[in-house]
Formats: sequence, structure tokens, C-alpha cells
Amino acid sequence: MVLELAGGSDIVSGVTDFARRRRVGVSVLGGSGTIADVTLRHLSAHGPSTISVPGRFDILSLSGTLLPPQPPASAGAPALSLAGPHGQVIGGTVAGPMTAVGPVLLVAATFAKPEFHRLPLSEDDEEGVKEEDITPETEALGALGETSPLPGQLSHTDVVLWAQPSSARPPPHAHPPPRY
Repeated sequence: MVLELAGGSDIVSGVTDFARRRRVGVSVLGGSGTIADVTLRHLSAHGPSTISVPGRFDILSLSGTLLPPQPPASAGAPALSLAGPHGQVIGGTVAGPMTAVGPVLLVAATFAKPEFHRLPLSEDDEEGVKEEDITPETEALGALGETSPLPGQLSHTDVVLWAQPSSARPPPHAHPPPRY
């Protein structure tokens, strides 16, 4: 799904409110647009530190996951990379408000019943699951919340046929670029 946030809005609180009101988990996969005055957190040998960066920046990458009703303690803040007006690139995790200067578009995925599992599994957890108990998901959640069967699933052999081994690809020098 694509989420559009209007200029002047806080991106973090906008996504948080969206997830809370719809009672869904949200994974932001990427974003584009311009933001201003962001606070970033960095980890260093001396511990975490925050920096406030004034000015306008273009979003290069933005990703993070929000699990409702509240994220587990280990869930991290969104990771962000920005480009400044003079070509500088900065990044870190978001540690405060992030104001949209104009429209900001986020590509996101939502999930209705998020589950949080800690890995690796303990031996007790592994004993309770048998291979025959594991089945692929065969239903999709429709736009209005009703379930519907997926149109089809690829078997392992179908997936293998879709990808060519790297040895089957011609080397990059086999087809020189055209001369003009």
C-alpha cells in the first residue's frame, strides 16, 4: 500500500496513528519526499547519542516496523538515510519528530494479526512443532477484511525454474555497448 502524508505533518506520528486506529502492524519498506528538522540516534563506542539536524533533506531510504498495540522492547525505531542540499548524506534511526515539507509517500505493508517471536527457539519450543503441522498460508485478506483463497501457489520446482543459474547468463563483456 502507499501512504501519503501531507506537508507539515509528522511522519512518525502519522504512521503510528494509522496503525493504532486500524489495529494493524505496519512495515514501512521505503519512502520519498522532503523532510525538515529531524533528530537521529547513532550508536557509538561511548553509547547512543542523538543529533538534531536542521534544514531540508530528501529521503533516500526509510524503513521500519510498528507492531500494535505497542511495540516490544526490542523493536527498533525507523532507519533513515537522507540527502542534504549540498550532496551530504546522513543517516541513523529516527529519535524524534520528522516533519514533511511537502507530500511524503511511503510504501508500506500491513498485517492484521502480527505475531512476535524471539529467535532462536528454545528446545521446548522446537519439540512442540512437527513438520506435518507446518502448512503454507492459503488465504489472503481481502480489501474489506473477508478471506479469499489465493489464486495459486508455486511449488519448489516452479520457483527453481523461474531463476536461471548465474553460469547460464552471458558474461558482461559478451555484448559490448553499441557505438554511436
